[in-house]
Amino acid sequence: MSNKGKQLFKFNLIPPKSKQEQEVLAERDNSLLYSVFLIFFVSFVYFLMTVVDTFVIIPRIQNLDKSIAQQTSQIKTYDFVRELKGELFVKAQVLEPLLELDIEAIELLRNSDLILTEVSNAQIVAYEREPDGTFVITVIVDSYEDSKKILDNALNNSNLDEVFLRQARYQDNNATVRVTLAFVIKSDLK
Repeated sequence: MSNKGKQLFKFNLIPPKSKQEQEVLAERDNSLLYSVFLIFFVSFVYFLMTVVDTFVIIPRIQNLDKSIAQQTSQIKTYDFVRELKGELFVKAQVLEPLLELDIEAIELLRNSDLILTEVSNAQIVAYEREPDGTFVITVIVDSYEDSKKILDNALNNSNLDEVFLRQARYQDNNATVRVTLAFVIKSDLK
C-alpha cells in the first residue's frame, strides 16, 4: 500500500483571481499593516511626550513658580521700604518750610526781651516752639495793664508776625497775671 502509484488529483472550484483583484488584495493587506504601524507610532510618540512632560517640562514649571514666589516675597519686603520712603517724603515736604525758618535761640531771646521793655517785674517762665513753627512764651506780670503793654510791644515789633494773645489769667495765690503769647519770628532776619 504504497502511495507511489497513486496520484492525487486536485482541482479548484473558485475561479482564479485576476491580476487586478490580486493587486487590490495586496494593497488592502499593506494598508492594514500601515495602520497598525501608525497606531504603534502614535502610541510611541504619546509615550515620549508624556515622559518629556513628566521629567523636563513639569520640573521647569515648578522651578519657575518657585522663582516667581521668591521675587514676589522680595517685592513685598520692598513695599514696606516704599511706604516708609513715601511717608518720609510727605513729612519732609511738611517740615521743609519750618526748617527754612530755622531761627536760633538767640533770636528768640532777643525778641522776647524787646517784648518785655517798659514792663517792670516781668518774668518769662516758659518758652515753647510748636510743630508749625510758632513760638509761645509765658510771662508773669503784675497787672492786666502790663499784659496789654506786652501785647502792644509784640504787635509793634517788625520782626514778629501772627502775634496772638492766647491767655491772660489772674492768679490769686500771688496776685499776678499769667500771660501766654504766641508769635512767629520772620525768616528774613538772617
